[in-house]
Amino acid sequence: MDVSSSAEGSEDDISKISKSNIEKQQRTTKAESAKRLKQKTGGDKKRDKVCQIEAAEMSKDLDAKASRDKRTLFLKSLPKSVTIKEIQALSTDITEVRMHICKDRRGKDLKCAYVEFADEAVAIKNKSSLDEKKINNQAISVDYVGEKSVFRSSNPPTSSSLDPKKLYVSGFGNSTDAEDLKKLFPSASSIDLPRYKKENCLKGFAFIHFVDEKLCKAAHVSMQNKSISGKQLTVMYAKRHKARKPRNSRHRKGTNKLPKQVVGAEKKDHKEKKLIDVTKSKKKKSKI
Repeated sequence: MDVSSSAEGSEDDISKISKSNIEKQQRTTKAESAKRLKQKTGGDKKRDKVCQIEAAEMSKDLDAKASRDKRTLFLKSLPKSVTIKEIQALSTDITEVRMHICKDRRGKDLKCAYVEFADEAVAIKNKSSLDEKKINNQAISVDYVGEKSVFRSSNPPTSSSLDPKKLYVSGFGNSTDAEDLKKLFPSASSIDLPRYKKENCLKGFAFIHFVDEKLCKAAHVSMQNKSISGKQLTVMYAKRHKARKPRNSRHRKGTNKLPKQVVGAEKKDHKEKKLIDVTKSKKKKSKI
């Protein structure tokens, strides 16, 4: 047997084996790529479906809020010492009062309140009668809430403006505390229950915080149409918190005023310079 021919045969066998291995590796790589793509696509579809469900739930909350706004009136120009009992005494049709602190154009704190009625027709009927009412001899201002409000927002809320990790809860009584809400929302990470310190009464709403969206969603679903102490709760997704821009302590926005220390130093320098100019002029006159 020729040595050269046997060598050529072994080289052909080796090339065939290496070619077969390369083709096998390519097929494996393609199969793995297709598998990863399928997993990724499936994961994306699953996430999209979850997002669609959450958006649908948030959309329901927006519809519920719009319905509540129709049966709610907004009271402002209230006395500083006004209490929830005094507001409830304005009409026997009022079912709920939510107190708030509002800001006027100058940034001054003002007392205001949202008063809720059984339905929109009852709210409309009370609008005209409340316009004529006074609290502690002080006339109050009454407005609708939402689309019918004189000061309605040009940017209506959308599902993207809601926080998927925070719930807004209202409808509970003044005797409710954070522990009572914690029993209703055991998976909550923290609970904010705003209270007026002077009057020692609740503002009528609370914010329930969660560590992730799944826990928040489960609590939102399970707490629909629930009651506490005989009062039905309103549970909705809360609005996202807007981060406030830090104020510049040296210069206020829209003004060119310098701090008092700088202004004082400039005045002092100006006086000293003026005094030097006067002494120089006196010396020149004496030489003449």
